[in-house]
Parts: sequence; structure tokens; C-alpha cells
Amino acid sequence: GLAYRVLAAFSQPVCDKSTCIRTIPVPEQINGYEYEVLACKEALEKGWKECPQMPHAETIRIMELMDSLRKSWGIIYPMEK
Repeated sequence: GLAYRVLAAFSQPVCDKSTCIRTIPVPEQINGYEYEVLACKEALEKGWKECPQMPHAETIRIMELMDSLRKSWGIIYPMEK
């Protein structure tokens, strides 16, 4: 099922010229949200209110940056009028 596909991993070799230094397990990519799903799952299981990988303050900072860019570009959404 989906949980298996999200958690499935393949090996990604890390090489220096022609010598393999180590192999790092990397989750299979289905849609690019796998890391977010796993972080959310961990937070829920541990009773956290936010994920340490993307704290609420960072989310707000990014949204404020996006808002300032939209304003500088003159983009106004209908619900903002």
C-alpha cells in the first residue's frame, strides 16, 4: 500500500571520483511530499504540535515573504479585495 511505497528505500551511492565512499538510503519518490508525510507522521506519533523540520515560525516567515513578493508584483487575490 501507500505506507510501503512511502517508506520503501533504495540505495544512493556517494562516490569520490571512481571510489564509492558510502551508500545512503533514500526514500522512494512518488510525488515529492514523502519527507513531509514522514515528518508529520513522526510528530503525530510523538505528540508534537509542530515538526522540528519545519517549525511554525519558519512557515510564517515564508508566507510573509511570499506576501511581500505578491505585493511588490501587484498581485491581489479576490478574497483580499
